[in-house]
Amino acid sequence: MAAATFETFLDTAGAENAPGASISIDALGPPMLRFKRADNSTIDNADPIPIPAGADNYSRWKSIYLKCTGAPSLQVDNLRVYSDGGIWAASILVDVGDETPVHNSGATTGYDVADVNATMVGAHTDITGITSWYLAVVGAPKAVSISEAGAIINAIGETSNYVVLQMHVTNAAAPGDLANSTGTWKYDEI
Repeated sequence: MAAATFETFLDTAGAENAPGASISIDALGPPMLRFKRADNSTIDNADPIPIPAGADNYSRWKSIYLKCTGAPSLQVDNLRVYSDGGIWAASILVDVGDETPVHNSGATTGYDVADVNATMVGAHTDITGITSWYLAVVGAPKAVSISEAGAIINAIGETSNYVVLQMHVTNAAAPGDLANSTGTWKYDEI
């Protein structure tokens, strides 16, 4: 039996509970995801996050999930995600929502349209807290819920819940592009 295969998807635009586009970001780069002020998957220099004079400026949040493209022998569970732990700068931060809003092969009820220059907490209906993305590392990954039947992935097209990420820039930031950073998914398969 072959091992399961997965791709990372990004949902953008649309309406609450109904994304306008779902795209596999695995074919986009690197980089595969760009934090900016536009709610799209385009990897370009348009719509940068401006360095603020005062309060922090925020990217649109990114709603990503893992989608099964090749079925496991039996099932996948114990899903986690983590960063490479590299911090770009103390003035450029990435947050991850503490909750993983509902996404599965039949529902996107956890999808919230990404607001411009708004924080996840308070603007995203399913996110009540955030943690630094840089703290989710290989030894302490972020747990990701699965809202498929049995809380497992066991068929092509089944998905994880959303992981919601957002960058914010302080007034101490320097202009320019940042080096790429890597996120990694982990899971148990039987």
